[in-house]
Amino acid sequence: MLYVIGIGTNLGDKLANIESAIKLISEKLDVIEISNLYKSDALLKPEHPKEWDKSFLNLALLIKFDAKPEQLLQTLQLIEAKMGRNKNSPTWAPRIIDLDILIAEDLTINTPNLQIPHVDFFNREFALIPAAEIAPDIIYQQNTLKEHCKKFKNPKIKLINT
Repeated sequence: MLYVIGIGTNLGDKLANIESAIKLISEKLDVIEISNLYKSDALLKPEHPKEWDKSFLNLALLIKFDAKPEQLLQTLQLIEAKMGRNKNSPTWAPRIIDLDILIAEDLTINTPNLQIPHVDFFNREFALIPAAEIAPDIIYQQNTLKEHCKKFKNPKIKLINT
């Protein structure tokens, strides 16, 4: 099955974090394609501390994975831990790495530990635009990812040339 994995970071050497994540993922999973790199503002609620307002670097990977989605989630969580991600940090706190299963072809899962498509994926341009770049023809609710992107008339994310 084809999966789109989102990668994000807003702590430390962000470019090095992205490169390390891609390397570690490539050692364990079959990476087919990598999107361009994007910069986006942190997604925060008004009550969050101002020091959490650190921009993110984001991209997406298209991978092939034939085992259960829960096994993929476990693999990604092990990579996050290896990179120093603290899973006990508050929700939406800055993070060295964030690896998310964004979408998996026509698969839908809604359990306490895993949601596919990812929560609010279709409303988050920093996730949807890179995903549509590498998997434009994945269909969800009668529309391709590319078609879903049309709702973002003036995207706030910025393409980064590396």
